[in-house]
Amino acid sequence: MIQDNEEVSPQYHSNLSHDHYLFVDLETGGLYPTKHSILQIAAVITDLDFKTQGFFMSYLKPHPELEVTEYALSINQLKWDDLQNAPAEDTVVAALHHFALLRGHKGRFAGYNCQFDLEFLALMWGRHNNIVPPYQVPWLDIYTCAKSKLGNKSGLPNFKLASVADYFGINTAGAHDALQDLFMTIEIAKQLKTMPAREDKEVSGNLETARFSIHQQELLVQAQRQEILKETYSEEIAN
Repeated sequence: MIQDNEEVSPQYHSNLSHDHYLFVDLETGGLYPTKHSILQIAAVITDLDFKTQGFFMSYLKPHPELEVTEYALSINQLKWDDLQNAPAEDTVVAALHHFALLRGHKGRFAGYNCQFDLEFLALMWGRHNNIVPPYQVPWLDIYTCAKSKLGNKSGLPNFKLASVADYFGINTAGAHDALQDLFMTIEIAKQLKTMPAREDKEVSGNLETARFSIHQQELLVQAQRQEILKETYSEEIAN
């Protein structure tokens, strides 16, 4: 199982050093990494103040051994026929890996509800010669930071990306496009970084040092996925 930030081995955590973030977002053909295909990948490199330094985006031809639901296509506003002309997964994997390492070293993984994306990515790297992921963990999850910084007193109906963006007055046009979702996520991160810690939470006022947690009820991971992910991330930590 991918570990919570606080559960990563102390040795690896103490050696964590990064000077940039790699924000990643996926649009997928369903909710289950072992069953559904990745349809779109976007990545943005930022500095530690969330200033964009470069971005990447590609659609993917659905993997021949994985599924795509009609509901997922409608939510992501994608058409099956159009995706047939997109690059194959192996081509996109190589391009993404190259982009992620343009700074010459790994950045810290960041995103919105990172658990979901990391599980799909872990299996994707595994399908292609077990490529070591080109990013560092523990990850920076803007979703869990928003929940910690804003809390129930914010009046938000939920902490979905579009809801939090609306709260900060951020344009939500293009939601459910991976790259536009990342731009929204980064703008939210900038807003959260300026906010003081909530008095009723043990949270740092600095977004970089805030403690993030993944609630157990959100870890709906099948046993097979857990074993694969454990092996993948054990290899990354070892490196």
